Order: sequence, then structure tokens, then C-alpha cells
Amino acid sequence: SAKMFPKDDTVLLAMYGATAGKASLLQINACTNQAICAIIPDKSVADPLYLKYKLDTMYDYLVRLSSGSARDNLSQAGIANLEVDLPPLSVQKKVASVLSSLDKKIALNKQINQNLEALARQLYDYWFVQFDFPNEEGKPYKSSGGKMVYDPILKREIPEGWEVIHLKDVIHHINTGLNPRDNFTFGGNIKYITVKNLTTNGNIDFSGCDTIDEEAREKVHKRSQIAVGDILYASICPLGRTYLISDEPNDWDINESVFSIRPNHSKITSEYLNMLLKDEYYISKLSNSSTGSIFLGIRIKQLEATNILLPNLDVLNEFS
Repeated sequence: SAKMFPKDDTVLLAMYGATAGKASLLQINACTNQAICAIIPDKSVADPLYLKYKLDTMYDYLVRLSSGSARDNLSQAGIANLEVDLPPLSVQKKVASVLSSLDKKIALNKQINQNLEALARQLYDYWFVQFDFPNEEGKPYKSSGGKMVYDPILKREIPEGWEVIHLKDVIHHINTGLNPRDNFTFGGNIKYITVKNLTTNGNIDFSGCDTIDEEAREKVHKRSQIAVGDILYASICPLGRTYLISDEPNDWDINESVFSIRPNHSKITSEYLNMLLKDEYYISKLSNSSTGSIFLGIRIKQLEATNILLPNLDVLNEFS
């Protein structure tokens, strides 16, 4: 029953699960499973790429149309009966061309961000795993004979003068957002971030996130208190997904599955703590402390009690 669908001519629409209502243009010849509806437009009436963008604008409507006991299944019959207003084909092609150009620039920016994230991870590894941060003469510390001392907690050598300390001793607080439950309902222009929106690349993926209104955000913000310099941390496995807030979060807030960690900048920098929480050593350490019968997760008290390596503040400032 599998069918091969042609690339560039097939619009895919997710019917089941968390991505129900999401559209994409097929870019390779491929088959799909039953969770995806493949739409092959009459190209004398509808440009495939334009139709994909049109369905993007209908996402909220498609989600409302969906039905099902889990999250919401779209039916093939319901999709076939959608009414879609279309401008002339020449206009469709022009619009699709402009939006496609923007998408390519967005994809390029994402790739640049991923490359920068990889460079940051490499720098962190050199300085705080291999301990070859530059000394006062600008030479790599450990390989130039910098003094190392054994730490019984980490069970390894660390640079002299560095400390091993509980996370709670270098932060102001760890907060969470608010679950809608009896507090508010969805709907509005404020993005409502959950763990699924935090990526392994250190970004927030705003696509597909729920929304709340300003009244609901005020309730959430009283608890989350998110601000520039805070670190968002996904509390549910897989751990290690973080986001360092660099711009004022005026049009989004977080739910209770996301921790907001505020560093004490007289002791530690946001940039260092953000990278430390992505470190495989700490991911493994925290994962082993995870609890939960359905979703393994970390609790605030466990996170606060984690022993972390605290370098000299001048080294941290140089790294940041």
C-alpha cells in the first residue's frame, strides 16, 4: 500500500501527535507512513510551495479541527475538504519565491548558530576539561606546567586555587514556570515554552509552542521571573538542553517543566554555567539522579546539591 511521492510536487501534512498540523514540502522522492497526509496539488491551480506556506498560516485552525484522544489527529477526509483561498498562480509563485528565500536565510543562520555553539563547546573543553586555558603569559595552563592539585570530590586533578562547590552556593535561585491546570487557559500572543521547545543546540524552537494571553503571562512570570542572563534548563530527560537568555523575554514565558536559573555574577558567569550544564560529565551525573515513573527528570533540590567546578572569576570573565 506504500506509494512513492514525487519531490517538489508533494506537500506533506502531519496528522498525528505533537506535530499535527505541521506542513512541509517533500524534497526527496519518498514514501510516508499513515501519520502523514501527502497532498499533490493540481499545478495549473496551486503552486505546491505556496500551498505549503498557506497551510503554515492555517496551523492554529488545523489544530482546532483535529480530533483524537491523545493529541489530536487530523483526518484525511477533513484535509481533503479544507477550503483554501488562492490568488492567481503568478502571484502564488512570487509569494512562494520570497518566502523560500527567507527560509533559506533562516536555515543558513541556524547553521551559523550551530557552528558557533560547536566552537563554544570546544573552547569550554580546552579550558575547563583539559585545563589549557591561557595563563598570565598567554600560554596554555596545564601543558605549560601549571600547578594541579587532586580533588577528592571530582576524583581528578584540577588547577590550584579552583574550588568544587554546590551549585546552590553560586546562584540566586532556581524557579519554574506555571502549569495551566486551574491557573489559566491557552490562547493569546505570548509564547508558552515547555521542555520540547529547548534544543540540544542551545536555542529555543518557538515552532509549535502553545500560546497564552498577557493576563496568564503575569501569573506565570510571578513564579518564573525570567530575565536576561538567566539560564533555562529542561528538567526532563534528556538533560543538557539549556538556553541562555540574551534578549528581554517580553513575548514568551515558561511552564513548570523548565527551570530558570539565575547565577550570582559575583561568583560565576552565565556563559560558563550554561556550558557546564551541557557538559557530558554533568549530564551523566544529573541523569543518574533522575527520578520519575513516566518521564525521568531532575528536581530543583537535586540540581542545587550538584557539585560543580568553580574556576577563578578572572578566568570565567575571560571565557565569557
